[in-house]
Amino acid sequence: IEIIVCDNSTNEKTSEFIKPFLSNKRVKYYRNYEAKTKKDNFKKFKDIVKGEYINWLMDDDVLHIDKIKIMVDVYLNNNVSIVTSFRNFIDGDGNLLKNKSILNETAILNGKDTGKKLLLNLSNFIGEPTTVLIKRDLLENHYWEADCRGYKAISDVVMWLELLKKGDLAYIVNSLSSFRIHNNQEQSNINVIILSRIEWYKIFVEEYDDKYFIESNDEYLQFCKKIIEDNALILELCKDNINNIDINIYEEYANIIKNIKELISIL
Repeated sequence: IEIIVCDNSTNEKTSEFIKPFLSNKRVKYYRNYEAKTKKDNFKKFKDIVKGEYINWLMDDDVLHIDKIKIMVDVYLNNNVSIVTSFRNFIDGDGNLLKNKSILNETAILNGKDTGKKLLLNLSNFIGEPTTVLIKRDLLENHYWEADCRGYKAISDVVMWLELLKKGDLAYIVNSLSSFRIHNNQEQSNINVIILSRIEWYKIFVEEYDDKYFIESNDEYLQFCKKIIEDNALILELCKDNINNIDINIYEEYANIIKNIKELISIL
């Protein structure tokens, strides 16, 4: 195991915290002063990482102590292209939030069916980068620049779809990580939320054209109706954050909704 920390913090708390661990040769620490964004900070990893398997760990999330061992064992004993698990949701203070696993027991899920379900439900039930262990050589579009193929808000979903085209998914029912929900994270930013809907639409259209996960007009219509259903929630969020909305992002989203409504009326 190698543990790589790229630190672009605005203070020295991380650098002080990690000092006692630097005598361990498996720990590599980089104080990334010049990195002003997540993208800048992530770029270093591409040239540093040597491992066959990769597990991202965002600074606000938590890994189970045996996560890597358990997931590597799954890769070694099963012919799968992606390994994930149930993950807990915790608040800013580490308190457990209500959450339920998508399965009742550990299972191997068909890659094509899982990708289809991911797209039609507009939901990343596979998990965030912290949740998933990746076999490095199976993935062409990595998270090195905090985007994949130009996707920023759902770049993790783009990675999962790429892997699901190459094989099945192993889902471990036990929680092996915790994803933290708090007001300062990107996912709570109204513009990131709107952008994610734009990108869900774009990736769906790409996959519809590809005809691997999405194969019929009925599935296209099902997705369109899901987008319109979700739009009610987005509009409520916009009302609550009216002064913080990027008008260009909102207008792009509004045009997509308009086009989808027209398409539904035709279909």
